[in-house]
Amino acid sequence: MRTFIISAVATCLLAFAVPAQAHGHRYVHRQYYPAPIYRPYWVAPAVIGGTIAGAAIYHYANPPVTYVETVPANRTVVCTEWRETRTEDGQIKQERTCVQQ
Repeated sequence: MRTFIISAVATCLLAFAVPAQAHGHRYVHRQYYPAPIYRPYWVAPAVIGGTIAGAAIYHYANPPVTYVETVPANRTVVCTEWRETRTEDGQIKQERTCVQQ
């Protein structure tokens, strides 16, 4: 429905953008007979309106998809006791191992 409304609005704006002289032929009188003059004043508004309508249709036809990753809330963390280790240069390091279950 949104695509239809956007296309209808773009068409209405395009119709207003076309000058009145572009609808049909304008006659210039030369020596008692009309000579038709054709000027394509509608080309630029048609290209602009088509670009806008095409972008709107593409945007609504291919909406961005967001995936939400579900994480279970009942995971428990089990850790071992702290271990102290002494390195060769005299430093003491504390470490332990933790695992999610």
